[in-house]
Amino acid sequence: MAISGSREGKSVCSIFPGLPDDLARLCLAFVPLCHHGRLRVICKAWRAAYSSRFLLNIRSQWRKTEEFLCIFRDDPSVTGGEVFDPRCDAWRLLPLMPCDPSTHSLSNFRCAAAGTDIFVIGGSLFDSRNYPIDKPLASSAVFKCDPFRGVWERLSNMRIPRGSFACGVSNEFIIVAGGGSRHIIFPSEGDRVSTVEKYDIKNNEWHLVEGLRSIRAGCVGFLYRDEFWVMGGYGGSRTIAGVLPADEHYRDGEILNLKTGTWRYLQPMWKEGERRQLGMVAVIDTGESTGIFMLEGYTIFRYYIDTAFFLLAYGSMVIVV
Repeated sequence: MAISGSREGKSVCSIFPGLPDDLARLCLAFVPLCHHGRLRVICKAWRAAYSSRFLLNIRSQWRKTEEFLCIFRDDPSVTGGEVFDPRCDAWRLLPLMPCDPSTHSLSNFRCAAAGTDIFVIGGSLFDSRNYPIDKPLASSAVFKCDPFRGVWERLSNMRIPRGSFACGVSNEFIIVAGGGSRHIIFPSEGDRVSTVEKYDIKNNEWHLVEGLRSIRAGCVGFLYRDEFWVMGGYGGSRTIAGVLPADEHYRDGEILNLKTGTWRYLQPMWKEGERRQLGMVAVIDTGESTGIFMLEGYTIFRYYIDTAFFLLAYGSMVIVV
């Protein structure tokens, strides 16, 4: 426990009695993350230690990393996100994301995790100050959450508002491509873009890079080594029986070489009529082999780079992260 005393008229507070604070912080940092919340209430010194990022930096230096699953089921400003710790089989709620009182019903945003932070990027929403109020607008807002301290921070806006876009993330940057202002309530409304932006996490800055060759909204994206893959999506639209609007979904994709800044074409990944759009995609790259998996409903598919096709994956072949 912490102790308080007097030294030359000043209050002294140590983390562990008789132990240097540097060594005491190292001890606290090595405690599994699932116990940090309960240890905060021991004393003021421990609460201060666990409320700072210093202990997380120590864990990073010593490679004491732990993996968590974070899920946002709805608008993060209305329904708090949830974090799952597989070691203790427990869920924990995140605080609500800050919001503008004039906006509501955020959807089609993208989430990304870099280091110990969670990012909520863009999306589609309604703004009561806009006319007509039933038309969805794209958002350029970016928020960052520290799930261990329970603190949200507003970051620099994207240069182009967008929702339903492709997103890739590393520890140094986040890259987004395509998207628009599509909304789940009014799917036929909204604009679509082909622009691409890259976010410098350290400097909190967005920069435009070479855009997509075609307009793509509703696409998925991921980083694979030194490349940013943008797959599927939709661009133009058509009408059924001249009345009902329907999207023209793409079967191909585009790949950005992050070193040269150039795009190349990705040939169609499935045959005409096999599926309309891509599900969630996860990449597992061990260095020796690579697996690109897609969840579509209750079925998992694997993408084979050599054949450029998504095929049904069976049993032990599948690892989902």
